[in-house]
This record gives sequence, C-alpha cells and structure tokens, in this order.
Amino acid sequence: MFLGFTDYTIGGDTGLVGLENFRRLLDDPTFWSALRVTVVFTALSVPLSMLRRWAWPC
Repeated sequence: MFLGFTDYTIGGDTGLVGLENFRRLLDDPTFWSALRVTVVFTALSVPLSMLRRWAWPC
C-alpha cells in the first residue's frame, strides 16, 4: 500500500507523491476499460459456473 503513495523506480530515488498516483489512475481511460472488462467477465462467469455446477453435479 505504501508504494501507491510514492514515485517509486527500481534502483532510483523514491519520493512521496500522496494521492497523485490515484488521481492519475482515475483519469486513465485504460484503467476504466480494464475495470469494465473485469466486471463483465465476473458478472458472466460467476453465474454461469454456478448454474453449470447446479445443473451438472459431479
């Protein structure tokens, strides 16, 4: 969790940046696309796997 509040580079200097990393994350369209794909995948795969297990118990 600490690294989320720093400007960390392997082998380089580390400085505290506070919430800046999280602000940049919320402004990044790639983050929102990845979050959307994750939510859709979860929303489809969990009910389908539960249905499969209920319908075809091993």
